[in-house]
Amino acid sequence: MNKILLTLLVFLSAFNAFASTPFDLKKITVENGLSHSDVRAICQDDHGYIWLATLKGLNFFDGREIKVFDKSKGLKSNRLVEMKKDQSGLLWLLTEESGISTFNPMTYNITHHQLLKDQKGKQLYDIQNLSIKFMTMSHKGDCLYLLSTNSKVYKMPLTKDGQPKYLEEIPFNIKVQPDNFVRSIYCDDQENLWVGKRSGLFFKKNGKEGFKMIKNSNNILKGVRSIIKLKDDKYLVGTFNGLFKVALYNKSIKKIQRAKGINKINVLLKTAENDILVGNNDGLWYLKGYQPPQFIEMDESKKKVNVFALFEDQFNSIWVGCNSVGLRYTDLKESNFKHVDFVKNDTFDFRYSRCMNEVDNYYIIGTQNGIHFVGKDFSNELHSDPLHHNNAFCAVSTIAVSNSNYILAGSSGYGLYISKQPFSGFDNLKFEQLKIPKTIEKPKRFHIRKVITDKSDNAWIATNDGGLYCYNLITKKIQFIEQAKSISLSMVNSMLYEESEDLLWLGTRNKGLIKLTLEGDSIVSARQFMHSIGNEKSLSSNFVFSIVRDKKGQIWAGTIGGALNCLVNEKEGIFKRYNHSNGLFEDDIEGLLVDNQNGDLWIAGSSITRFDSKKKTFTRYSKSDGVHAENGFKVNTDFKDVNGRMFFGGIDGLTYIDIGRWREIDQKINVNIKEIQINHQELVNQNELNGRVLLDSQVQVKKSYLLHPDEKDISIEFIGVSPSEVPKMEYVYKMEGYDTKWLKASEGNSFAYYSNLSSGNYTFKVKGRLHNGPWSDVQETHFSIEKPWWQRWYSIVMFICIFIIVITLINISYIHQHKLKTQLVFAQNQREKDEELIEQKLEFFTNVGHDLRTPLTLMQGPLDEVVQNKSIAPEIREKISLSYNQTNKLLRLVNELMDFRKFDKTLELNCTKFELAPFVENIYNSFRLKAMDKKISFQLEQSKEPLNVYFDAEKIESVIYNLLSNAFKFTEENGNITIKVDADTTQKRVHLKVIDDGLGIDENALDKIFDRFYQTKNANSINIKGTGLGLSIAKSVIEAHEGKIEVESKKGEGTTFIIELPLKEMPNEKVIPQNYFVQQETTLKVSGATFEKQTVLLVEDNQDILLYLSDLLKDTCNVKTATNGQEALSILKEDRAISLVVSDVMMPEMNGTELCHEIKTNEHLWHIPVFLLTAKTSLVHQLEGLETGADDYITKPFKPSILKQKVINVLKNKEHVMEMYQGVMQLQKPLSKYSKEMDDNFLEETIAIVEKHLPDANLNVQLLVDEMGMSQSALYKKMKDVTGKSLVEFIKDVRMRKAGELLLSSNLKIFEIAYEIGFNDVKYFRKCFKEHYGMSASEYIKKMSQLSEKQDMAS
Repeated sequence: MNKILLTLLVFLSAFNAFASTPFDLKKITVENGLSHSDVRAICQDDHGYIWLATLKGLNFFDGREIKVFDKSKGLKSNRLVEMKKDQSGLLWLLTEESGISTFNPMTYNITHHQLLKDQKGKQLYDIQNLSIKFMTMSHKGDCLYLLSTNSKVYKMPLTKDGQPKYLEEIPFNIKVQPDNFVRSIYCDDQENLWVGKRSGLFFKKNGKEGFKMIKNSNNILKGVRSIIKLKDDKYLVGTFNGLFKVALYNKSIKKIQRAKGINKINVLLKTAENDILVGNNDGLWYLKGYQPPQFIEMDESKKKVNVFALFEDQFNSIWVGCNSVGLRYTDLKESNFKHVDFVKNDTFDFRYSRCMNEVDNYYIIGTQNGIHFVGKDFSNELHSDPLHHNNAFCAVSTIAVSNSNYILAGSSGYGLYISKQPFSGFDNLKFEQLKIPKTIEKPKRFHIRKVITDKSDNAWIATNDGGLYCYNLITKKIQFIEQAKSISLSMVNSMLYEESEDLLWLGTRNKGLIKLTLEGDSIVSARQFMHSIGNEKSLSSNFVFSIVRDKKGQIWAGTIGGALNCLVNEKEGIFKRYNHSNGLFEDDIEGLLVDNQNGDLWIAGSSITRFDSKKKTFTRYSKSDGVHAENGFKVNTDFKDVNGRMFFGGIDGLTYIDIGRWREIDQKINVNIKEIQINHQELVNQNELNGRVLLDSQVQVKKSYLLHPDEKDISIEFIGVSPSEVPKMEYVYKMEGYDTKWLKASEGNSFAYYSNLSSGNYTFKVKGRLHNGPWSDVQETHFSIEKPWWQRWYSIVMFICIFIIVITLINISYIHQHKLKTQLVFAQNQREKDEELIEQKLEFFTNVGHDLRTPLTLMQGPLDEVVQNKSIAPEIREKISLSYNQTNKLLRLVNELMDFRKFDKTLELNCTKFELAPFVENIYNSFRLKAMDKKISFQLEQSKEPLNVYFDAEKIESVIYNLLSNAFKFTEENGNITIKVDADTTQKRVHLKVIDDGLGIDENALDKIFDRFYQTKNANSINIKGTGLGLSIAKSVIEAHEGKIEVESKKGEGTTFIIELPLKEMPNEKVIPQNYFVQQETTLKVSGATFEKQTVLLVEDNQDILLYLSDLLKDTCNVKTATNGQEALSILKEDRAISLVVSDVMMPEMNGTELCHEIKTNEHLWHIPVFLLTAKTSLVHQLEGLETGADDYITKPFKPSILKQKVINVLKNKEHVMEMYQGVMQLQKPLSKYSKEMDDNFLEETIAIVEKHLPDANLNVQLLVDEMGMSQSALYKKMKDVTGKSLVEFIKDVRMRKAGELLLSSNLKIFEIAYEIGFNDVKYFRKCFKEHYGMSASEYIKKMSQLSEKQDMAS
C-alpha cells in the first residue's frame, strides 16, 4: 500500500525513458479482423481466451485469430457498451438500447433478459425500458448491479449457473440535481456499492440501507468515471478533473496531482504487482513502484487516443481497449533483457555504441563522434570528448582502461588517443594522440581494430592493415611487431589477455587464432591454430572475431562464417565445432561473453543465444523475449562489467543482461484443441457430419470421437491459452497408435495432420510451453475409427463360406477344363502347322519378288530412256510406252508380293493432303488404252469441284489399281466399267466406287472375298490366276486410313466395290498435285558436265546393272567398279582420289550397309559420300542404311536421270570447294571471300593457328588438333570436307601460302623466308614452292608484279 501511495505522491516527477518499463504494445485493429475500432469492455473466459465488447458486436481472440458474434449470430444489438463475467463463466452484455443479454463462451448460446420479477414476485420489471447506463459485477460474481440514467440502482442476484433470481431496486435516497448525470458504478470486495456522478461520489455500505455522499465530493470530484480499491479503506478515483485518493473512514479526499497532470480519466486498473494503469482521453499512464509515471504512446503517429477499457488477464498481460484505434496489449512481466535506446533520449549526443568499457562508476561509450561517459543507470550523459583531429570527429572503434586507470581510445583512421593522466574525474581529463615514429609507421591512416592492456601497463594495439604495436604507458616506448616466431600478425580483429598466465590471444581476419606468451613487452612463444580443409577437428574458419575462456578453462573462438569453436585439446590443437547441426543457428558470431553465475556462453549475432555449459544445449532468444536487435548486433560491442552485467550493442541501442537477476520462466500454460477437421470438414457444434452430430459441445471440451471407416483423414489445430503470448509458444504432439515419438511443431505452426489412418483406436496428445519454460499438462483426445463391414466378424464368416463354395466350383471347373485341354492342344498343334505352312508360302513369295526386281530394273531403265527419246517414231514410241507401263505394272505386282508380309505385321502410312479428282483421273487414264483394247466402255464420274483428301497416295493408288485390274479381269468385251466419286459433306466421308457388269461373285463368297489367299470359283473357272492377296491388302490399307471397303455383287450381273474414306480436318498444309507420284510424259535433260579429275566407285554384284551404271556415268567422270564390298574397300584404301561411292545393298562377302559402315568409321575414308541402291523399299531398311552414315538412299527401280544428276551435284560441289581452296592457298582469292561464300570460319581459324606456329619446326598434326579442341578423326573429316586435303598437306599448303605473302610484302631473302616459315632445308623449300605455285619463287615474284601493274593501269 505504501508503495502505491509513494508512487502517487511523486507523480510530478519527469518521465525518464531509461528508468521506465518498456511497453512493447501489440495491436489488433479492423485490418486484423476486429469488427469495430471502438473497444468498450474486455473479459477473459474460463479457458483463458479474450472477449472484446465493441460497437459492432462481440469479438473472440485466442492469440491467433478473431471470431465475431453479432446480430447475425443472435445478438439483439451490435452496440455493446459494457461486459462482465459471472461466477458460472457467462458474459453479461449491456447494449446501448436493447437491454441486457448473456453469452455462453462454451456453447455460444445467447440469452436475452427482458422481464424479471422482484424478490416477492409482485412487481414485473421490463429491463429494456429501465434505461440501464452502467453495470458492475460483485467481487464473487454472484450478483449484478445496474445503474440507470435516472440514478436508480438495481440488484440482480444470480444462481450458480448464471440465471437471474430476481430484480430488486436499491433506493437512491439522496436528492440530486437533474443535470447531475450518473457516470459509473463500482462494487468492491466488501460488497460496498459506489456510484460516481457528474458531481460527487456516493457510497452504500454492505448491509446498510441508503446511499451517502462522500463529504465535499460534489465540489471536488467532477465526472467520476472509475473507482478502484487500493487497500483497507483507501480508494483511487479517476475523474474528469484529475486523480484522487479517497479515505472512507475519515471521509477525506486528496488530489494526487496539484499541477498540470492527468485529467479526463475514463478507466483505472490495479495490476497484480500493485502497479496502477490510468486510461484517459490522451492515452495510457503507467505508475510502477517508486518510478516516475510513464506515459505510453498508443499509436505510432503519437496522436491522442481515448482509452475506455483496461484489463489484466490471468497471465499478467495488460489489454487496452481504445476508441477509434482498436485494441492494444502487452506483457508486463519483467524481461531478462534490458534495452537502452540512445535515440529516444535527447540527453545523449550519439545514436548507438561502437564499443564500450568502464572506469570507476562510469560507462565509457565509443561512438561515431568520440567517447562519452554515462552513469551506470544510463539516466543521462555526464561527459564527452569528440577527440577532434583536424576539426573532424573521431569514430572510436575500441576502448581500454589500464590497471593504472589510463583510458585508451582507438579510432578508425586517426590512431590511438590516451588520457594524459590516470582517470580521477572529468575536470582534468584530456586526451592526446599517440605519435608513431615514422620508422615503424606502416599505414598512412591508422585504423585500430582492438587495444588491450596487460599487467605491465603495456598497450597492445591491433591495426587493420599494419600489424601489432606494443606501447608502454610508463616508459612511452613503442615497438612494431610484424611477426611472432615466423607467424604473421597482420589483420588482427580481436584480443584476449589473461593476466594470470600473461597470455595474449589474437583473433585474425585470415590467419586463424594465435596464442602469444608474453614476458613484459616481449613475445616468448607463439602458436597458431588454423582451419584445415577436410579436418573436422580444426578451426572452422580463419576469420576469428571473438575470444573468451570459460570457467572450465577452455578457449572459445567465435568466427565469421564458421560459427563457434571450442579448443577442447589445446596441446593437440583439437577443436569442437558448434553450428546448425548441433543447435546454433548463427554462422557469424559478432559477440561472445561468459556469465559469472553459471559459466554459460552468451552469443550475439542476428539475436542472442545462450549455450548451457552443463546441458550442452543452445537457447535462442528473440524480440518476444525482450531482445532488441532488428538489425542484429555488431562486432566489438560486447562487454562485461565488474558486476557481471553483459552488454551487446548495435544500431538499435544496447541490450544488457544482469545475470544475477535472471528470472527463469516458470509460467505453465494450458493447451487446448482449437479445431478438428475430419476428411477436410471442420467439426462445428451441433452441425451434422455424414448424417450424425459428431460434436455436441465445444471442441476443447469433447475428449472422444467415434468415426466411420471412411473418415480416415484427421486434422487437429491446437493452441496455448495465453492469448498475448501465443507467438512465444512451442508445441510437441503425437498420435498414439500411429506415432512412436513426440513430434515438434515447426515455428509458427500449431497443426497436426494425419491421413489414411487404419481402423483402430488412437489417442492424440499435445503439450506446449512458453519459450524455454516448463511444459504444460498433456491434452488428450481419443479417436476410434470403426472397421469397415468386410473386416467385421459376420463378414469374415460369410467370406469363409463363399471361399468354400468357390473352391468347390473351381474343382468342378478344373475337371471340365482338363477334358477340354487335350482337344485344345490338338487344335493348337494343327494351327501351328497351318501357320508354318503360311509362313513358308510368304517367305517363298518374298524371295521370288526380290529376284524379280533386278531384271525389272534392267528393263525399266532402258525403256525409260527410250520413252523419253523424242526422235523415235510415234507408233514405235507408243508400243514401247505400253511395254514401259506394263513393266511398271509388273513392278507394282512384285511390290505387292514383297509388301504384303509387311502389311501382315504393321502398316505405316505417309499421308498428305491431295486433290482427289486429278489423282483418280490419272489412274483412269492409265487404264483407257486397256479398255479400248478389250472394247470395254470405261467411264469416270466425279464432281468438278476440288475435293481435298488426306491419304497415302502410293497405297491408295495400289488399292484402286487392284480393284480396276480385277474389274478388267472379270468383265467381258462390250462390257461396262465405271469409276464414280462423290462426297457426303454432312457425314464428312468420300465414296469411291468401282462398278462393272462382269461375271459377279457368288453370294456365299462375299463374306470371304477379303480373306487372304481366297480366290472365287469364277476366277478358277475362267482360268484367271492370282495370289489371293490383293483384296486382303486393300482392306488393310483402307482400314489403316480409318475407312472401310465393301462389296456388292450378284452373280451374272456385275460387282461394285465401294471405298469410303474420312474427310479429316488436318493441319493446313499444301495440297500435293498428282504429278508428284506419276511421271508425266516429258523429257528430263541432265546438264552436261565433265569431271576428269574425279572418280566414282560403282559397287554392284549384278554385272548387267554394273555395266549399265558405268555406261550412264562414263561421260561424266572416271569410273571404277567392284562386285562386292570387300573388293570396293580394297580399292578405296589404294586409291585415295575416290570422290563418291555408289553401292548396291544386297551383295556377297560384304553387303552395302557393311561397306558404308566401314567407310564411315575409317578416319581416312569417312569423308567420302556414299549412295546406297536397293530393292528394299521399306522405311525401316532406308533408316538402317542412313544410320550407317549413307548420304543418300535410292530405291530400285531408279530414274537414271535422277541418279546421274545427284552424282553430278556431288562432284560439282567438291570441284568448286577445291577451286576455292586452291585460289586461297595461291593468293588468288581472299580468305574472307572464301569464308563468306562457304558460310564457315573453319579455314580462317585453322590457317591462323598454323601461321602462329610457322617458325616452329615441330609444328605437326597433334599441335593443330590440340589448338582446335577437336579429336584427330573429326578434324581430319572436317578438313577433307572443306579442302579435300589431309592435315599434313594442309599444313604444308599454309606454309607455302605464307611464303608467297612474304615474297610479295617483305624484303626478306628466300632462305630467310624458308627459315621464317619453318623450313630448315632451303633446297627442299624451293622444291615445295614450285610444286605449289607451278613456278619458282623468282618467276612468281615477276608474274605477280606484272599482274599488279596491269591492275593499276586498268584502275
